[in-house]
Amino acid sequence: MFVSKSTQVAIASLTVFAIFFGAGNLIYPTFVGLETKSNFAYGFLGFASTGIFLPLLALISMIKAGCNMDKFFSLAGKQVGTILVMLILLLMGPLGGIPRCIIVSFDALTVMSSSIRFLHFNLFFGVLTFLLVLRDSEVVQIVGKWLTPALIMGILVIVIAGISSNQAMSDATLSRFPSFTFAVFEGYQTMDACAAIFFAKIILDYFKKEAPEGNALNYSLLSSILGFFLLGIVYAALLFLGAKYATNLDEIPKASLFNSLTSLVAGKASSVVVAFTVFFACLTTVIALVQLISKWLTERTGIDLRLSVCGTVICSMISASFGFQALTTFLVGILSLLYPALIVLILCNLASSSSQYVRKYSPVIFWLTAAVSAYVSIGV
Repeated sequence: MFVSKSTQVAIASLTVFAIFFGAGNLIYPTFVGLETKSNFAYGFLGFASTGIFLPLLALISMIKAGCNMDKFFSLAGKQVGTILVMLILLLMGPLGGIPRCIIVSFDALTVMSSSIRFLHFNLFFGVLTFLLVLRDSEVVQIVGKWLTPALIMGILVIVIAGISSNQAMSDATLSRFPSFTFAVFEGYQTMDACAAIFFAKIILDYFKKEAPEGNALNYSLLSSILGFFLLGIVYAALLFLGAKYATNLDEIPKASLFNSLTSLVAGKASSVVVAFTVFFACLTTVIALVQLISKWLTERTGIDLRLSVCGTVICSMISASFGFQALTTFLVGILSLLYPALIVLILCNLASSSSQYVRKYSPVIFWLTAAVSAYVSIGV
């Protein structure tokens, strides 16, 4: 069936939005708004720098490199690059990103019914993910055509209701620059810069099949920019709502922030909208994460794809049982060390095509950055 160019770009743009908009992307912008209050605009700039701009740079650098991960990570050194790939996949997958999505999805559904048990939900979510990931050739179409519109409609209902209310915004307790820097570090928690390095292949592969010959790169870049633009609009709205309802959300645990915000904005009757919005946001991200991790395992080890998918899902379910706060505590220390070095790696990859000196000295720059990050983190 013929599909127009604009439709292809629209589907892929929505997919970029959906696979990046997971559990952390619902919670952390809301949390930044809560903390920055009337200085939420500075909070948005900080959050956007590491939650939008940096992942977009990573996505562009990978797409321009033909999504060759070995080439991308080789700038840190061949052996170090392999270790980095494994570490990032573990953090995004079974040790961080995926279990976080499971926990937040469950927390959303408990608003509908407190009788739902985590063990049962964990099993249901795992089985559903397993089945969807195995429909490999249809992941982009499933996400872009069906799951993302449901997600966007749910968020739109919440945002319109929140903006139209008469709730007064509290004065900021953080000044402008601290609001900015606080938001920069909260943007790390989304792990989107890590994810972008791997998600780029999903978008490029889609356009290699669907786009006219020679246009896959341009279509992929355009879709990435449009997808992140949409992501930025949603982040700005969530930050604003978090700031506007800060006094009501002050004592709420992070995992429940978005659910509590929705109850405040649209009332108890909105629980169904909340539950399905969060569920779809998390599910779309988990589908993409499990797909790329299991494919990487299969390509590197020769393990059957179904076994790789099953193993990734089971490990994620086990990690989810530790709870949201435990996962956050575990991730924050590692990400504060990893991100500065990853930023350098992204910039070096963007510059390496035009400068041989960058490629030659990039391992030195990488290790210097890693050493400074470690020193600062230990000093703090």
